[in-house]
Amino acid sequence: MTDLVDLINQSQGAPISTWLPHVVSEMFKAEMSCDDLMEWAAGESPQAIVQCVVELDTLFPKPDGPDDPWSKWAPGNHATVSSLLRNAARIHGAERSPIVVVGLRRAGVGSYVDEFLSTVACWFLAPRIRKAVVSLEAAQLHKDARSVLRAVGGERQITRVIEVVDYFTQHGELKYRDAILDIMADSRNRFMAGIESTSSGEVRDVLISRIPPGDKAEYADALSDAGYGELAEKVNRLPAFYNNKPPF
Repeated sequence: MTDLVDLINQSQGAPISTWLPHVVSEMFKAEMSCDDLMEWAAGESPQAIVQCVVELDTLFPKPDGPDDPWSKWAPGNHATVSSLLRNAARIHGAERSPIVVVGLRRAGVGSYVDEFLSTVACWFLAPRIRKAVVSLEAAQLHKDARSVLRAVGGERQITRVIEVVDYFTQHGELKYRDAILDIMADSRNRFMAGIESTSSGEVRDVLISRIPPGDKAEYADALSDAGYGELAEKVNRLPAFYNNKPPF
């Protein structure tokens, strides 16, 4: 440990990408947790974080599959790159997502973009999620803005989705709201959670309109079993193709 502490002290002022990967590697060999170090590193500039991700990814590459020789390093990768990205999203995600997203792609580590955006969607309260979406849209990163919204609907804690939906509704940003509801309706459990979490007839109607056509009967039964007979009838009355999703 003494040599690592000395290295950190001697490296003050130097770019973290020049020394942090070596420290992480030694900590990983010693089976020490890197979480605190990654939390500290995430306070650096987005540019410095991107460069650090590049170096860590070189050290702990993501395995391509179960037979990949690097598969045994997956825990190390999770403890380093993923931890750094999660913490960076919490610190920089609301206002500076475009810098991180573009930086990761230009540096050749764009495979981590979805993980970064997913943390933004799952960690922040609604106002900061909106900031992230708006900043991505302003930077012409429309697909990434939509990825945040889809992660809200599909990955965020199931009981914390409607609060974001309601926030966008209150601000009249129905395009953003409906992108969340669209992915939420793909899962019967999330669909039912949405129905039960809102008293808005409009939100419920949007959710119903987004039900996958082949799952109408299943969703209608779930509504009926939960005591939403009128909504179940609405589902049963939907035409065969009732939204812009392809029927396959």
